[in-house]
Amino acid sequence: MSRWGEHDVTREPWPDAACHGKTSLMSVTVSARASALARERIREAKAVCATCPRRAQCLDWAMRDSDPAFGMMAGGFTPDERRAMRRQSRKAAAASRDEQARARGDHECRDGGERVGAAAGGR
Repeated sequence: MSRWGEHDVTREPWPDAACHGKTSLMSVTVSARASALARERIREAKAVCATCPRRAQCLDWAMRDSDPAFGMMAGGFTPDERRAMRRQSRKAAAASRDEQARARGDHECRDGGERVGAAAGGR
């Protein structure tokens, strides 16, 4: 169960959230997402999120690995947008780790050669 403070946001939004009581509006149907009606619904939901005092907290909650808000707008983003953000974040973290390893001289040869640098046992 996801709890933020004493409120269980897996059951309903925070009482002061702009979407409180608008759960059906915030639901984004996966199969119909490309339709004109679905795009309009997403625009309406994003407008609700844009006015919300809990937007940042909601996005933080929804960006967890398991995406507890699957199928719902959260923090102003659709499930697909959050998935893309997670993917981009993982790529950036991997690139940062690679850069740090290169800076230490601790990396593997990409062509299948032996490890070089600190990981090979010396500098």
